[in-house]
Amino acid sequence: MTLAELRTATRNLSRQAESDSGTLFPAGDVLLDWFINSAAELVTLDLVDYLPSNFLTYEDISLVAGTSSYTLTAEWLQIYAMKRNVTDESAQIIPYYETTEELLAQVNGETAEFPVGFTLKGNSIIFMPKPSVSKTSYARCWIIAVESATIGSAGPTYIPRHAHRLIPLMACVLIGQMLESKATGYWEKMYQYWLGRVRDIVGQRIQQQPTFVKGSFTDKMYRDSRDLAFIDRVGYLDR
Repeated sequence: MTLAELRTATRNLSRQAESDSGTLFPAGDVLLDWFINSAAELVTLDLVDYLPSNFLTYEDISLVAGTSSYTLTAEWLQIYAMKRNVTDESAQIIPYYETTEELLAQVNGETAEFPVGFTLKGNSIIFMPKPSVSKTSYARCWIIAVESATIGSAGPTYIPRHAHRLIPLMACVLIGQMLESKATGYWEKMYQYWLGRVRDIVGQRIQQQPTFVKGSFTDKMYRDSRDLAFIDRVGYLDR
């Protein structure tokens, strides 16, 4: 649905056409668009867990010698995977470590050619150990993107077409909450019904084979927390 269609649907559902006497949404769309943009944000949050591939994109990170902190240019909700992006080598996962698990990735003041893992500080990605050599596009960060803060005239970018009608329904829920309308419950029921149908079908796009909930990748990896003062770290995690 285009932005114009989203506006029309929201006006019609809330019975707030421009010609209505005392309408909440006059010809100007400032307030209406605020509800539409807010609804799109909430729809995104409801869909991400079930349709991550629809919101999936990536950004390559180039390592700079002596720099451990990197910030992506795109806004993101979740990091889906951080992988090595080295030509002719496997796209190996770069493990994520909580700050409290730093001992598994580095010792204080350590530098290395190849990061053993990464952690987060706000939205910044911190590679551990600190890279000692610059490398172009060394890591490919697959991220769960978000819709633009303001829906463009062509409509949503990532929300699939079958879920577009969730936006005016959620906008009506927000409008009803603001007005303390008893109709809010009706919109919520309709929204949940439509959301469930979208999740059941669009959320199961690959049907050729069974899929299962996977365990943590870190359980399958070799990690060495021995002190480097006494032993060299070995194993594929060095790369």
